[in-house]
Amino acid sequence: MARGLIVVYGSAMSRSAQAWVGPLAALVVLLWGGSTEGAYVAPRRSLKQVAHAIDVSRPGMADGKRQALARLVIDVAKAHNFDPLSGWAIIDHESRWDPKAISADGQDIGLAQIRYTVQRPCVEDRDSEACEAVKERLLDPAVNIRTMAGAISAWRKLCTEKMGKAPDMRDWLAGYGGYSRPSEDIYCGHKRVRRGKGWVWKRLPTPKGVQEILDGRHRMIRRLRKDGVK
Repeated sequence: MARGLIVVYGSAMSRSAQAWVGPLAALVVLLWGGSTEGAYVAPRRSLKQVAHAIDVSRPGMADGKRQALARLVIDVAKAHNFDPLSGWAIIDHESRWDPKAISADGQDIGLAQIRYTVQRPCVEDRDSEACEAVKERLLDPAVNIRTMAGAISAWRKLCTEKMGKAPDMRDWLAGYGGYSRPSEDIYCGHKRVRRGKGWVWKRLPTPKGVQEILDGRHRMIRRLRKDGVK
């Protein structure tokens, strides 16, 4: 799965969208609060459950820090109407909950591996003080988690607008993960194809990175039940 997000002029999208940031930035607008999907109501998880999941990912993390991160994930998940374990699974896949994680190429930073090079100050000048400040902020777990949550909302909104229905997690993860290709009419794990006199959205094979996150979430749900964590 492609790591990181593109954040330009207040918009967010997956990092592999760099070549077409302009057109998509106009479509993907961060919604920093509220649901993007009408009737959908995401599962709620307890603080104990999310903290336990983080402990599985990152054993040895100080209890106070683990509790604070779990509470933040629950709060942003409620604000953006997604399952906290979906957010947990993304971060587990991207960094194993290491807030200081940096990708091999040095461009993806923090818990959710946010790509700094496509954020506004860094697009203009990667060597500027403003860009350095962006990189520092992305090492803040709260900034990282909130950016991830905003991108989830944005992709769910875009998927709904494109396909005319609320996306499932596999759909918006494909967008979040960088698998959309606007020039080929591919969005959110689907390709727009002609059928008869009209057009339909055909589901594409699930990308490996997306499947790994889905599987990780399902494993944790089973683990919480097995461990009796409620």
